[in-house]
Amino acid sequence: MDPHANPAKLQRLMDWAGLVVPESQALTVQPALSPLGGHGLFAVRHEGASGADFDPALPLASVPRSKLVTARAIFEHAATHDRELHAALDLLVGPPSWSPAAQRTVFVAFLLRHAAASRAGGALYDANPWTPYLDALPQPGSLTSAAFFSEEENVLLYGCAVPRLARAKLANLHAEYQAVLGALVDAREDAPRAEREAGGLDMTELIDFADFMWADAVYWSRVLDVPCFRPEAAARLDGNATELCMIPVLDFANHSYEPTLRWERDARTGDIGMYAVDADAVVPGMELFLCYDPDKSNEELLFAHGFCIPGNTRGRVSVFFDEEIDELVHDNPALAHRVQWVASHLHVQPVLHLAADTPAIVASFGDADRLDLLPKLLAPAPLALVLAIALDDAADFLPTLLHAPPAASPANADEKPGYHASAELTPESAATALLEHARTAGHAVVDRALELLGVVAGRVLAEIDSIALREVARDDQNVTLEVTSGGETVEVHVGIAEFTAASVYRAQVRAVAETLAALAHEEDDE
Repeated sequence: MDPHANPAKLQRLMDWAGLVVPESQALTVQPALSPLGGHGLFAVRHEGASGADFDPALPLASVPRSKLVTARAIFEHAATHDRELHAALDLLVGPPSWSPAAQRTVFVAFLLRHAAASRAGGALYDANPWTPYLDALPQPGSLTSAAFFSEEENVLLYGCAVPRLARAKLANLHAEYQAVLGALVDAREDAPRAEREAGGLDMTELIDFADFMWADAVYWSRVLDVPCFRPEAAARLDGNATELCMIPVLDFANHSYEPTLRWERDARTGDIGMYAVDADAVVPGMELFLCYDPDKSNEELLFAHGFCIPGNTRGRVSVFFDEEIDELVHDNPALAHRVQWVASHLHVQPVLHLAADTPAIVASFGDADRLDLLPKLLAPAPLALVLAIALDDAADFLPTLLHAPPAASPANADEKPGYHASAELTPESAATALLEHARTAGHAVVDRALELLGVVAGRVLAEIDSIALREVARDDQNVTLEVTSGGETVEVHVGIAEFTAASVYRAQVRAVAETLAALAHEEDDE
């Protein structure tokens, strides 16, 4: 049984949520433990339904608008029930600014505040209208994502970019934590003494960085972008047609690329309805799945949710190549200048974002121009950097991108064909321009680009292969591994969820690297 499972909290959540179930609907929803780990959302019989048949035109259940958690609702609650939080939000985002970044700040500050209130108890905890929902969420210490991986668990991803990306994220989170905590502390210090003594929270005593990591993980794994309820609501949100929202109960549903559940907002009530995707497939007791994002990669799933899906080749995998760049620019000032130009003008980092389905792309590409293969393998930003390195005349060509004419309109037949960079230089426009320019430079550019990718792939494979893993034991929660590196063997203990996710992702990175290494070898042979 999941050690974090708490049936009493789930029942309290359902009693509080007040789901609206059509009287005639034969099925509804209920959170419960999932075979996948943690909780999921399941179809159950609607006790007392007036009808015996499931009606796919009706929602299984609807979450009332009053139960939804939005940045605007948090602000309104804080204004009347938590003045310290309200003052802190004013310091953090000023007069309510409803950009996605500002809404996220409101959410994480609110979640951090709840973590403190849940430990202190008292009036603020009781006054929070969403307490039964927040208490039912996975709590600090129970979440899995790349940012939560221990040093032992990061060994599973040696050779991959994820541990380093996670460290960068943690550094950013530390800075954000200090800002949010500082605002909450300042708000408390500025509050009248009587209010502080009457029930304020000493945040520095009640929470720490682990709680902020939890708040960030809850945000990325639970918040959805939903249509605003009414036009006047959109006007209050700086004209945005959507707002960020936590949807109690619905957010217990796990992810699948073949979803059995969908949601939509009722334009009349503002409630969020949960509907079956395929009415014939829904039976009592089955787990219902949402599709979090049809294009979500395993890397994104690992970062946001702590799992990967075998066979998922959507999106990209990331590989650092700063070592290779440093070696190339050593004693080569001209190349160093090109790399610096791309980094400063396009804000490009030395990370290859490679298509996760690189093996299939290469296998199906055939005898077409290899130059056309590069944009299929690489995201625009690293493609621009790779081409800037591979092009001998890039130092002369790159500055022209800053003064290129406006893009040609396809609708105007009198305009000359060919590439015209957009007035605003972006990684996409720069990569397109560099790619078209490379067509005039012959096969040498492709050879150098693929050679660079092959060198990076070879290093990644060597790093992955430098560590041997052997499973020696496991229980319900953990796996014991023998890790051999450099002739030394140590025993480590890692979580099963982390081990499973890391194994899938590591194998995916290996497959991409092997394909690139083989592709570069083919070019050498030719």
